[in-house]
Amino acid sequence: MGFIPWINSLFYSSGYLNVIKVAFFTFPFLAFLITLPYMMHQYHKYGSVYYVRAGIFYSFILYLLVAYFLVILPLPTTASVRMLTTPRMQLIPFHFILDIIKESPLVLSKISTYLPSLLNPSIYVVLYNILLTVPFGIYLRYYFKCDMKKTLIYSFFLSLFFELTQLSGLYFIYPRGYRLFDVDDLFLNTLGGGIGYFFGKLLMYILPNRDQIETDSYRLGLKISLIRRMMTYGFDLFGFLLFSLFTHFIFSEWWLTLIFYFILFPYVCKGSTFGQLFYHIKMVTYQEEPLSFFKLCARQLVAFIIYFLIPFMMLFMVENINVSNDLLFTLCFLSILMTIFLFYIFSFIQLIRRKPLLHEVITKTKWMSTIKVPKVEEHDIIEPSEES
Repeated sequence: MGFIPWINSLFYSSGYLNVIKVAFFTFPFLAFLITLPYMMHQYHKYGSVYYVRAGIFYSFILYLLVAYFLVILPLPTTASVRMLTTPRMQLIPFHFILDIIKESPLVLSKISTYLPSLLNPSIYVVLYNILLTVPFGIYLRYYFKCDMKKTLIYSFFLSLFFELTQLSGLYFIYPRGYRLFDVDDLFLNTLGGGIGYFFGKLLMYILPNRDQIETDSYRLGLKISLIRRMMTYGFDLFGFLLFSLFTHFIFSEWWLTLIFYFILFPYVCKGSTFGQLFYHIKMVTYQEEPLSFFKLCARQLVAFIIYFLIPFMMLFMVENINVSNDLLFTLCFLSILMTIFLFYIFSFIQLIRRKPLLHEVITKTKWMSTIKVPKVEEHDIIEPSEES
C-alpha cells in the first residue's frame, strides 16, 4: 500500500477533528527530531532548559503542525487529482461576501437566521480561515514580542505559504493543486493574526512575560545540571574525534592531538574546552579562580589516568595474564569488569548529586557556569523551578 492511501485509510474523514488527531499523532515524532537541536540551542544560550519556555515552544510547534495539516489533509490520490476540472485559483478580492449573500440563509434583520447560517459552508469556511491564524497572532505578540505591523506581515506570509502549498499541488507532488488558491484566504488569515494579536495581551496577565522567562532561564543556567554536563561531554567527544580527523596528517601521534584539544586549547580559552566554551562552562579552582597551566595539566592528566588509562590497563593485564584455569581467568576478568563498571556508576551518581568527581577532589578544581544574568528590576524576578 502506498503512503497516500495508507494515510487516508488511517485518518480520512470530512471533519476537521480527525485532521487534528493526525497532527497529535505525528507531533511526538517531530518533537523527537527537534529535541536535541532545541536543547543544544537552549543550553548554549541560557545554560538551561526552562520548562515554561519549553512548553511554549513545543505548543507553538504543535499549533503550526495542526494548521499545516488542516491545509493539506486529507490527501487525495494522484489519479483523482488528474481528473479534476475545478478552478485552481480565485483571484477576486472579497468574493466570499458574494458567496455569503448567495448561499447562506443569513438575514441581518432576522436573528433566527444567525445559527443556521453558521452551518453554511460560505460562512463557516470564512470563520475557519480567520480562526486558523488567531493562535499565530497570539504567539507572535506574547512570546516573540512582535508589534501589530510585524504580526500582520508574518500572518500574511504564513497564509501565502499555505496558499502556495495548495497551488503547487503539495510542492509539485501532485500534477496540479487539489485545493483552491483563494486570494480571500490571504486577507482572512491575516485578519486572524491581527485578532490574535489582541488576545495575546490576555496571556500576559496569566503567564510570565517574555522578559521574566528570559531572566529565569539565565538564572537556572547559573547551575550546571546533569544534562548540561552530559551534553558537554558528548560535544567534546564529538569535537575531539572530528578534530582528530583534520590533524591526523599533522600529528603522527594521537596523544599530541589529545594535548592540543584538552590542554592547549582550554589554556588559551581561559579554562574551557570547545564543548565547555559552547555551553558557557569553565574549569576553575575551588575558590573560583582561573586555573594555572600547571593546574590545568594536572586536572586533565588525573582525569585521563583515572577514567581511561587505569581501566584500560586493568583490562589489558587480565587479558594477558597467564592463567591455566579457565574458571579462574573468567572470575578475574568479571571481577575487574565489575569493578570498572561500579566505579563509573559511582561517578555518574556523583554527577547526579552535583558532587565533585574524584579527579576534581584530587586537583581541587571544579566546573563553573559563565552564564551572566541580565539586570532586571527586582520585582520582575520570580524564583524559577528546577529545569527538567
